[in-house]
Amino acid sequence: MYAGHAPQDADRPLIIVRIDGSRSGRHATAADGLLLAQMEVVCQGTTYKNARDISEVIRTETDGFSGNMSSVVVRFCTIDGIRDTSDNPRLGDEEGYPSVTVDLDIMRLISVPTF
Repeated sequence: MYAGHAPQDADRPLIIVRIDGSRSGRHATAADGLLLAQMEVVCQGTTYKNARDISEVIRTETDGFSGNMSSVVVRFCTIDGIRDTSDNPRLGDEEGYPSVTVDLDIMRLISVPTF
């Protein structure tokens, strides 16, 4: 598992996790203590079927999840989309890899600053 990007020579299959963005909620006078994070989970395999099988495990484990992830309290996790993101070679010495990306929306609790 890699954060952001995987090395070109890394062994497949592998998973790459990226945070696409986040936004916190507010109510009339302050923050509401919730944060919605958008996350990409890229599943690269040795074959397209292998990448698809890995993405299915990610989907079944995360879609509808609520509870604790380590010290993070997750209110809910939903699938925003699943797409083919196979990486084709761009240069002569690169290899392309079958890839499927799972887009997640994760609502979690955050501490609210008090002033």
